[in-house]
Amino acid sequence: MKIVERRIYNKDGVEGPKYDPYGWVEYTLLVNGKRFVYHLGLAEWIRLPNNKRIDMTIKRNGKIIDKIFEKLTGLNFLGLEKAWERIHNPKKCKKCGSKKRKWMNGFPGETLEVCGKCDRIIYSHFDESAIM
Repeated sequence: MKIVERRIYNKDGVEGPKYDPYGWVEYTLLVNGKRFVYHLGLAEWIRLPNNKRIDMTIKRNGKIIDKIFEKLTGLNFLGLEKAWERIHNPKKCKKCGSKKRKWMNGFPGETLEVCGKCDRIIYSHFDESAIM
């Protein structure tokens, strides 16, 4: 399959019981208009464009599922994570060009990565379990 268009989306959250929550991350990859989802958390699975879900905990071997995902999309999970990081967390600040970074706390549960020179927000993360 020739890849003409590829888009990456990311979301994260909390799953499991309130007394023992687990964080999860989900990457959605659109390849030539087809939607693939890679979910890692308490439950680990991939969802294919035909809405078929392959559960990693049943297969007990993430490498098999990673190879299936890579064959269909051109990216394994590590490549998907690196592509997301490269796109959304650039090495230099877009405003001043500085490579220096620092972490700051925002509102409760919010963590901000800011430029060490001009204080521009580069990345933010919200941890819902921190306020529950």
